Amino acid sequence: MGLTSFLAIVVSLAVVQSAVIPNREGLEPCQVEYSQLVGNLVASEGTGAVSTLWRLVFNKLDLNGDSKVGAAELVINLETANILARSDTEAAYSSVRDLIRVGSNHESKDLDESEFKDTVGATLGRSSSAIEPPYTYLCEYVTMEAREIITSFQNFTRNAVNIKEDLRDLLQESKSPEQALKNIWEGIFKSIDVDGDEEVSLQDITHLHHQYINQNDDGLKVELTAIFQVSSKNDKSSEELSMTTEEFYSNIKSLLYDTDNFIDEIATITQLKGWSSLSQILASSIGDFKSKYQQSLECKHDYEDELIKYLAADKSFSSEYLFTIFDSKKDGVLDYSEISHAVTSTMQLETEFSFSIVAQHQINSFNVDEFSFYLPDRVVDTVTTSNESKLELSRLSTNQQETWNIFCHSVKSIISQFPLNLVVKAEEGDEDVVDISQSIDVIINSSEEDLVVLPDITRLYQKVKEIMDKQEKETTTAAAEDVPTTETIEEEEEEETTPPPTVETTTPLLTTMEMIEDEETTTIEQPAVSEEETTQQQLDTTETSTVVADVITTVGDVIMSTTREEEVESELADLVKSIISDMKEGKEVPASEEKEAEADAEKIAQVDEKEGGEIERELQQLFKMEKN
Repeated sequence: MGLTSFLAIVVSLAVVQSAVIPNREGLEPCQVEYSQLVGNLVASEGTGAVSTLWRLVFNKLDLNGDSKVGAAELVINLETANILARSDTEAAYSSVRDLIRVGSNHESKDLDESEFKDTVGATLGRSSSAIEPPYTYLCEYVTMEAREIITSFQNFTRNAVNIKEDLRDLLQESKSPEQALKNIWEGIFKSIDVDGDEEVSLQDITHLHHQYINQNDDGLKVELTAIFQVSSKNDKSSEELSMTTEEFYSNIKSLLYDTDNFIDEIATITQLKGWSSLSQILASSIGDFKSKYQQSLECKHDYEDELIKYLAADKSFSSEYLFTIFDSKKDGVLDYSEISHAVTSTMQLETEFSFSIVAQHQINSFNVDEFSFYLPDRVVDTVTTSNESKLELSRLSTNQQETWNIFCHSVKSIISQFPLNLVVKAEEGDEDVVDISQSIDVIINSSEEDLVVLPDITRLYQKVKEIMDKQEKETTTAAAEDVPTTETIEEEEEEETTPPPTVETTTPLLTTMEMIEDEETTTIEQPAVSEEETTQQQLDTTETSTVVADVITTVGDVIMSTTREEEVESELADLVKSIISDMKEGKEVPASEEKEAEADAEKIAQVDEKEGGEIERELQQLFKMEKN
């Protein structure tokens, strides 16, 4: 409704002296619905929520924001809500004005919040026959608004509970919960900060709403704008509204752990609906983060099991082995396209794999140490000491978790195929066939450290041994048929006393197999490392640590002044403390429940003792029957 129409209605209503407003049917059903709604609200949110309901309804009726509601404002709201027909506005104005004069403590033309609640709220509980016509319209209006308020209230509370439960689940096995929580919230913030500008904007939340809730965002922009305007200190336009990192953490802490005061600060129904929508988006985002994070941890543990299963004591060889598999160009350097191609091929993806952690840093190439930084046995959920330079899964965004998880499954799959994927294939026409000679060369040229006794290698050895035993048996049989003469035996004895000439020969496949067999009972000695080599290794490690430190500095890392950094840390620290405190409180058991548990345990013990006696008697009876 435009300003001109609004003024016209006010003027026309002001000149009305007296009129009769038509009564409305259905007042009693409206009263019943209102009572049920309020009852449900009290049951789920407590009695304080009823005061919030009336405050929000009053604020919506207060069109000019003077903390009072007049007859004109009431009538205009009733008409805007399509409860009052335009033709009935003049008659309604007269009746509502009389109602206000009766309800006002100062016989003024307006009602404040307390007077409005007492006048309208108390009347809705009376017998319908004793209620004058204006209340029929107001009952319908209040009930209509109460539906939306209560729905938003309950959604808000349910989402807050779900978020807390997800946070508890994420910390179940954490050895350092406070550090883990800081990391997790960094990961959650990066997941919500879709465009990576270090702020949560209106566009970010709208994008997540489309992703997790639905594509229909009717009214969403208005609702979110209302909360961003009061939650953010910046003076940007509605299109550019956003919350900084510290503002985001502060609001989340209040939303989750100071809910009563947080709700008291909500001034309008639009703001309540906005926070309800935002809490639902947050709950969905955090739930997705939890799922992806747990999948990453599960893959990490599975990969470590595969290393023990297939590489055993030589699992340190895995990074060099995987690097060689990924390095399709065989130039000793691994670039992004080779990683992408290897993962896409191994996982049989329909589209080319994009490793978001690497892509966001625009890293073009890796050496073995830089590549191994991302391997599942090298990453951790949370670092336990400040000097560790490792990739922390808990700090990754949802998208980064998802792509790392695909990478993890690809390297796990490659490890589980060891050493079959050492077999060299040669193209022959349109088919891939195994080149046996090259495959044997691969095994012969492998070092002792690489040729650990594994199921596949053992089967290969057994197969070769069977063939050679068979050949030896056939040779022995043939020799037995040809009985040697005395002269032949004497010649052979002479040959044995003469030392054979030294001849250098290539190690046959049998020697390799025997070497594998010996490894079952012989520990391979590691070569001694000289002082110079140790020094060089330390230098290499230092250089690698520097590179790794550069790698883990994400694009989303906040570059800010010392003051702002302290503000962010302070808000995050407060949020973490609140969560830890809430978790501790959640573990306390009331004394009454403890007594009930003890009583139940005593009853169970008595039942067990009774059942035990019956079983004993049955067994004795059974033994007697057997003897008879």
